[in-house]
Amino acid sequence: MIYFLAGVAAIATGPGLAFTFAVFAVICLGGIAFTLLRMPETTGYSLEAIEKHLRSGKPLASLRRDSFVGVTVAVAGK
Repeated sequence: MIYFLAGVAAIATGPGLAFTFAVFAVICLGGIAFTLLRMPETTGYSLEAIEKHLRSGKPLASLRRDSFVGVTVAVAGK
């Protein structure tokens, strides 16, 4: 644990705090992109159906119903 804290302190004081947060932001954006593009939507599937699909050897991405990733935005007043 102390090595971890020493590493965090070295990153924050070495290249700078802004750089550290920028690296963290890039990692977070990569995680969001991975989740949206590679993880299938499992709403409406039972756990048993998901397990059966995975045990059959089919790739996880083939569980998707469609390949479109949509984002719904609520507009106030409409």
